Amino acid sequence: MKKFLSLLSVLCLAISGWAQTTVTEHLIVQYPPGTNVYKMTAVRNTSTFPSNNQGWIDFLNAIKLNQIERIAENGCPLAVGVPTPITLPTCSTTTAPSWVTGLRYKYESPQKLRFEARGTIGQAKFARVDGQAFTINNPGGVPITNDQYYGYGSITGDADGYDRQWEINIPAVALNVTFQKAGGTETYVLNLTPSLSAGTVQVIGTTSNPGSGTTTITYNQSFAAYQASGSGTIYDKPGATDSKIKDGEITYTVPNIPAPGSYTVALSYQSNTNPPVAQISVNGGTATNFNLAATGGVLTSISTTVPGFTTGTNSVKVTPAGDYFAQDKITVSRTGTVLAPNCGYTVAVNSPSTSCGGNVTLTATASGTGATGLTYAWTGPNNYVGSGASIAIAAAQSNGTYDYIVTATKAGCSVQATATVSVSGCVSVNPPTTAMRGGYAEGTLSELYAFAPFVPDQNQIVSWSDRTEKTQQNSRIRFGIHKSIGASITRIEDVRVSENMVNTWNRDSNDPDLWDKGRSGDAWAYGTPKDYREGTQSTKDSGDDTGYNGIPAGDRYAHQNPVDYYQRKNVVGYGDVDYTRTVTMMWSMDRVRTKYVRHAWYWLEGETIRYFYIYENNRDDNQMRFQGSQQELPGIYTSANYYHHKVELGSNGDVAEVTSPPPGNPPNNQTDTGTKNTTKNYMGSYRDDGYGITIFSPYTSRFNGKQFNSRFGNYQSLASSYINCAPFTDLDSPRKVAFSGYIHVGTNAEFKSWQAAHSSIELLPFATNFAGGKFNGWSSVDAKTKAENGKVVFYITDVNPTSITDQNPSGTRGEGKFNSQYGNWSASSLNTIYLNVESVGVSQLEIGWIKAGQDDNAAASQRKLINITNPNSPQTLTINMAGTSGWDGTIVRFFIGTPVSLRPSMTGSERFVPNWINTVNSAPAN
Repeated sequence: MKKFLSLLSVLCLAISGWAQTTVTEHLIVQYPPGTNVYKMTAVRNTSTFPSNNQGWIDFLNAIKLNQIERIAENGCPLAVGVPTPITLPTCSTTTAPSWVTGLRYKYESPQKLRFEARGTIGQAKFARVDGQAFTINNPGGVPITNDQYYGYGSITGDADGYDRQWEINIPAVALNVTFQKAGGTETYVLNLTPSLSAGTVQVIGTTSNPGSGTTTITYNQSFAAYQASGSGTIYDKPGATDSKIKDGEITYTVPNIPAPGSYTVALSYQSNTNPPVAQISVNGGTATNFNLAATGGVLTSISTTVPGFTTGTNSVKVTPAGDYFAQDKITVSRTGTVLAPNCGYTVAVNSPSTSCGGNVTLTATASGTGATGLTYAWTGPNNYVGSGASIAIAAAQSNGTYDYIVTATKAGCSVQATATVSVSGCVSVNPPTTAMRGGYAEGTLSELYAFAPFVPDQNQIVSWSDRTEKTQQNSRIRFGIHKSIGASITRIEDVRVSENMVNTWNRDSNDPDLWDKGRSGDAWAYGTPKDYREGTQSTKDSGDDTGYNGIPAGDRYAHQNPVDYYQRKNVVGYGDVDYTRTVTMMWSMDRVRTKYVRHAWYWLEGETIRYFYIYENNRDDNQMRFQGSQQELPGIYTSANYYHHKVELGSNGDVAEVTSPPPGNPPNNQTDTGTKNTTKNYMGSYRDDGYGITIFSPYTSRFNGKQFNSRFGNYQSLASSYINCAPFTDLDSPRKVAFSGYIHVGTNAEFKSWQAAHSSIELLPFATNFAGGKFNGWSSVDAKTKAENGKVVFYITDVNPTSITDQNPSGTRGEGKFNSQYGNWSASSLNTIYLNVESVGVSQLEIGWIKAGQDDNAAASQRKLINITNPNSPQTLTINMAGTSGWDGTIVRFFIGTPVSLRPSMTGSERFVPNWINTVNSAPAN
């Protein structure tokens, strides 16, 4: 929804809340109308300004009349009563220059504002941000005029060293306060709206203690130009340092600066007959223009004061501007007194004991006369880093002691202390009631949580600002998830090439709320039927063929889905881990949430991004077919130039490029690689030079790729590429499942080296236990499979329903198949298969299979019949596959059905109830 104000033309973009009484509205300031100047936000109370047309009109009028506080895009507040400026307002930082060692203020009455300072401030001036001029009398009767400098009044005997003050009669409005250094021209500008809390002292800027006195510093060192870095030419010059001079831009390394601040820089140089200009900058800061004299080839020295030096080693760059000159040397000097740091403090830390994996808080407490203005940095096991006086960590899941070191610092001072965390009670990480099999598990939520990096215990969603990205980075990868896209993956960068490989097409690159909710990267779930109906809507109404399809980011109409839960935790053995949870939205419906709950954990591990997903299926509708569907667990939309799709289809390690053909124009604006049944459980998306990403999924060998619109574009383009893990599994039946895998960042050759080095990663095993009604990746097609009374029940002679419910089905009885997940098993390892069943239901079974490199149609010619003597009795069937025609190579899928010859005699009451399947005659772990 868009609304415009006539004054500045403020564009308001409504971001709908979910049962909220307040909504953060995003505004764009335009001046003149139609030209965007900057963005800001304001909070709309829907009780005062309801979500209807009149409520919008009233809210926008309140914004126009400055009756609501606004926050500019740079964080500057615009208080009630302050007009919206036509340019982005300026805000001060919280870092003051070295000559300002403290600032504070308080209102002694609603109109009497008092500023106090310490340091070498000489005078100050005051101006209202809204530009309104004023002339007022301060409490002493002296007239104060806006934007004019005034000296300070003295303070004596203050315990914190504050020794100067200014008092003015002015209400609590947004101010620009400029402080000028005594005896100089340097200034420090502070932008703030002071609080009316009378008598409350608020510290601004630097809060470091003024120290225990002063110390005298003397610094005077020269640095030869010919020895400094720069690409200029070196010439012989008698009288110069070592008789050499150098022209061009030169960067000098200036070590051992004793104190921060301004220093005198003397430049020895020679020029021609025209006076040149030198630009001098320190540590990449703003350059100081230095007007030089024309020397006619004679060495001359001239000096100026240059700010921006810091304690330690500095970089000083001298750049010629205008006419030519060559440099002999620079001399950096300073003599005087500076505030001595007060390092009189010690640091104590707690050393707690905790149970296995318990949450603990470590706290550093500083004491002593110098225990002010400290910053705290923590390091610990497994490359842990943290900041702040207190940190919350999850303890290790192994018994032992773990040291965390805290360093408390301020300018010129550093003190360390060590906290020891003692962990006991670790017996078994995972409960015995379920197992993770090749990156897949099924069970209760608490059972699946046991396989995650941590159990969510603190919702930090309020600390995640709207329209922003949470990122992680290591030496190979920069990774990000975005709040506007349902916490989906919106950034994967290989830091060696610094290019975002994830395509999240958008119509406004500056407004993530408008980005396509169907792109990015995530785990997207599918169920039946294709024609799902809810209320007056159907998933077929949009022309899509996605059926019951849950998307974390939102729907196809660009409606945003909220993130319900977010937590970042530093976990021993993992590092920083981001967790999010959301109830997904139905892709092909307008603002309808599904009954799927998607949990996601992401963390970085070397050259890979690790993912762990849990999907809760809480469906209770009567439209489910209780059949399998092709999933996207996960899928990633990559930039269009990553169109080289690669997999392995054979057993010899050869890489096959299965790149989609170049797409045409709408409506035929996409092409498909087709489903690929692989031998190495991966698919990659790479650009021409080989860089890209690879999804490696231990739980499936089935993949798919696409190309949209063209092969040209970046992460913001309409054109894109796409790859996904495509397991075929059942997300109709109410249950909870987990998937865990890897996203590798780098070339295909680098991935193969990584995979070889990680060959111990377990792939999905063939052996399966169905105890407790767990499907463990198996599913059916053309007939339903349900969990009933703790058993998996396949309706082996069911009629494939073609209507949206199971009432009045039509079709052919007995076409159903009970299918394994797509895996990766040597045929020779499956020569003898043991199938333990409660009942078979029919007198003959038909066994079928698909091999790596084949498509699903190949199963039609790869069949074996098994005769059953007692169809309704519990038994263990021995299936001998050795020597069977076509039983060779790598098997990726195994299924069970009924032969055509039996179908006419079927009644529909037959049931196939498996207990387990294995290559040895015993039940595998569940």
